[in-house]
Amino acid sequence: MATVGLFLGSNLYNRRSYISSALKLIGNGPITVTKLSPLYETEPIDCPPQPWFLNQVAIAETRLDPPMLLEFLLAIETRLGRLRRLERGARTIDIDLLFAGGAACRTAKLTLPHRAIASRRCVLVPLCDVAPSWNHPLIGSAAAELLAACRDRSRVVRAPAQDQ
Repeated sequence: MATVGLFLGSNLYNRRSYISSALKLIGNGPITVTKLSPLYETEPIDCPPQPWFLNQVAIAETRLDPPMLLEFLLAIETRLGRLRRLERGARTIDIDLLFAGGAACRTAKLTLPHRAIASRRCVLVPLCDVAPSWNHPLIGSAAAELLAACRDRSRVVRAPAQDQ
């Protein structure tokens, strides 16, 4: 079994419902979610103007290898209506594979750890809620250290109990 980190996000329609549905589909597959961060409202960065995201990090266990896990996650995105019309456009659901054990790889379809993990507060803040001591295998720093050193100043705020 490998420990994996998943980053879930939605910024269209009922964001909380899309994240909840994605987690149910993940849990019905070959993945066991062991920890969930709180939900966060996050400011869109490096993308066209669009609504704020609702984001969450999940830590899970799986026997799937990273390419198979990625395909499983992409199938869930498709099932939940994810369309890829505009690069970095608004989306019903986005599920990123942040890390898979201590694996490091770079292919046309998959980069592990995720290339944005060390540079984005929207990832690091919820990751630190559930795995502050997770160690980036290429940088050699824990998630909490990466957050402390992060230059990104975008707004990341714990979401209210009710979705807006």
